[in-house]
Amino acid sequence: MTVCSLSFISCGGDDDDESTSFENMEILSGSSATIKNGENISWTSKQSLIASVSGNTVTGHIIGTTTISSTKGTFNVTVQPANTLYDEPCLEWGASTTRIKSFMKSYTQMTGNNNNTSTEALAYYGTKGAYMYGYLFSNNKLKSSIVFVKTYYVEALVKHLTERYVKVDSDDDHIYMIDIDKKTVVMVGTVKLNGTYYYAVLYNGYSNNTNKTTSLFTNATRTTDIDTNKHEELMNALNAELNKRPSSK
Repeated sequence: MTVCSLSFISCGGDDDDESTSFENMEILSGSSATIKNGENISWTSKQSLIASVSGNTVTGHIIGTTTISSTKGTFNVTVQPANTLYDEPCLEWGASTTRIKSFMKSYTQMTGNNNNTSTEALAYYGTKGAYMYGYLFSNNKLKSSIVFVKTYYVEALVKHLTERYVKVDSDDDHIYMIDIDKKTVVMVGTVKLNGTYYYAVLYNGYSNNTNKTTSLFTNATRTTDIDTNKHEELMNALNAELNKRPSSK
């Protein structure tokens, strides 16, 4: 009798153990992957702007990590960039000029206008799709980073930005975006440098006042330096790309 009871308990334990272990995923932005053993299960994404789920298919959008969950189990999805036009500038708000020089040590620093010794601004020659990097300081603390991109990189710039940031607004001159963790705001417009127009991607800390950010960018570029045709081209490409992605609203 004792043996039968033990046997019954053992079998019952095997029948009740229906939990499934789901493997974490790493996918590229814009790509999809199937959840192994995940069919016929209702899945939800903690942050669908990073990765969305439909049926047992996960699709990556903005770089980052989020959790996909169900009553049967959970797993993490990490989305990596599929497109990188340029290396992101330093976004460590409050960093010193010494820290920026260390961060940019593999780049060539511009030396004009006392750039070597300035505590208010630093500039570097760009690589890849970046024509130039710039950093602005207040009391030796990083306030803004800026990247200048040649306008013929419009499609590549759109892919670069939409894989990293969420569009929140736009006007006739600028596009406004924010990172998924709400640490950095981004404003994109056109500027003229030495007679040539570039896309200027301005980064600021999210804690900074938005109006201050807008004022800083406007003062640096001046409305007369805005190329409306290039801005419209960027907007059209951006909207076309955003139509492929989940809404931020």
